[in-house]
Amino acid sequence: MNIIKTKMKRAKNLIFIVLTVLILVACNKDMWNPMLPLQEIEGDDLIGLSPRGHIVINDENKISFITDPDGNYRYQISGDEAWADHMLNLIRASSSPIHSL
Repeated sequence: MNIIKTKMKRAKNLIFIVLTVLILVACNKDMWNPMLPLQEIEGDDLIGLSPRGHIVINDENKISFITDPDGNYRYQISGDEAWADHMLNLIRASSSPIHSL
């Protein structure tokens, strides 16, 4: 049952991502970050994630990430050169004409 819930959550997230990309395309936005859909499709094992935390913006507009187990935010952590090559291949594959919208 837990696997079904996980797959349903991923499907909902992927639908959100696809709709976001369609909106960006409709608004003539030529650039978007492919890491989010790749993480959603491939899973969290492919992309490292920070501990949970909060984002704080001070009076001088400096942005800080404060680690907190109850935080709402996480950021993606890149890997080594082999990881980067693998991710580039995934991005290229997802950008091929057969996958275009």
